[in-house]
Amino acid sequence: MSSGNVPEKLQDLFRAIIQEEWTFLDDPWPLYPKTRRAHRSEFKVIKGMRHMKLAVMSKLGAVAVYFFLTVLWNKVYFPGPYKALEKGIAFLYFFVSGESLESMSVFMPRSSFYMIFRTFFKEERSLFNKEMAR
Repeated sequence: MSSGNVPEKLQDLFRAIIQEEWTFLDDPWPLYPKTRRAHRSEFKVIKGMRHMKLAVMSKLGAVAVYFFLTVLWNKVYFPGPYKALEKGIAFLYFFVSGESLESMSVFMPRSSFYMIFRTFFKEERSLFNKEMAR
């Protein structure tokens, strides 16, 4: 941050906030926890991923998306033959777009998306509630 017209005390406060609350920006890309299940199929492509990325980025911004994918999404393995980050982006898109479970079938099979939905809201709900509250 340039010191132009910003007082030194304000710059110090800004640095302290960055150091305390935004350290996730410097963290390495997280790895998923080991899964108990072996998925034998090849990775599939989620249709409309470019559209979903643009919608999520325009509504939430880069930092919020990055935070969700690196701090929250990687806590649990989400089932399905799709790339982990793409599943996370599809899940964020589901929230910001107002789509229903049924309408998400345009992008991926309803059963695959429901498995992700169920894992987040039913199986691991307490973990994510705790992380989001933190």
